[in-house]
Amino acid sequence: MPTIRCPDRFTLKAGSGTALTITLNSSSNTLAKLGATINASGVGINASVLTDSAGSMLSLVSGTSGAGDISVTSNSIAATVARR
Repeated sequence: MPTIRCPDRFTLKAGSGTALTITLNSSSNTLAKLGATINASGVGINASVLTDSAGSMLSLVSGTSGAGDISVTSNSIAATVARR
């Protein structure tokens, strides 16, 4: 499983829900471990590892219908994942 290369800490939030700040360490430094951390948090975001010919990626889906966009922020990245 690939190792994550990103800031040491970032925050996830679905819509106006509770924010989850994750610090990457040995318990969350792979996509599978990061997904498990997110899923166990109870913040209403479901994480899954998807793999295709380009490699592995983490899919984030709001667990609450109509909750709004999922935002990912840190001191060096910021992204909003639009609903589909």
